[in-house]
Amino acid sequence: MKCWRFSGQGVNNDAYYEYFACGTSATFQAMEGGQALFLDGSRLGGGGFVYRNGSQSASAVNDATPTPGYNTYGECNACKVVIVLYDCINGACTPSTTYKTPGLYSDMNACELACGTGCSGKCISNSDWAQIEGLASQLKNHEC
Repeated sequence: MKCWRFSGQGVNNDAYYEYFACGTSATFQAMEGGQALFLDGSRLGGGGFVYRNGSQSASAVNDATPTPGYNTYGECNACKVVIVLYDCINGACTPSTTYKTPGLYSDMNACELACGTGCSGKCISNSDWAQIEGLASQLKNHEC
C-alpha cells in the first residue's frame, strides 16, 4: 500500500487542493465538469473533490506533508507498516509494546527460536533444549 497525493485546481474556483490517501491504484475519472479522485476503484472526498481538467496529478509520496499554497485534506496513517517486535519474558514471547521492553526479536519465529516454545516459565532456548535432549539420549545409550 502506498501514500498517494492527488493534486489539482478546483473546478469551480482558483484554489489548489491536495488529497492524501492510502491505496494501491490512484486514478481520475471524468465527471461533474472535471476529474474526480479515485483510489482502488472508490471515489475519494465524498464527491466534493473534482479537479480542473489538465491540472490533476497523482503521485506516490512518503508521507502526507502539506504543500504550501494548497488546501490539504486526507491522511496516510493507514499506510504506515507497524512492525511488532518481541522479547522473551519468563519463557514466553511477548510483544515489546506490552511492557515497553526493547524488542530484541523481529518476529515471533525468531523469538521462539531463542526463547523456546511452551517452556512454561523456564526460559531455555530451542537450541539449548535440543542439546540437552541429545546429551540425554547419549546417556541412555551409553553402556556402563
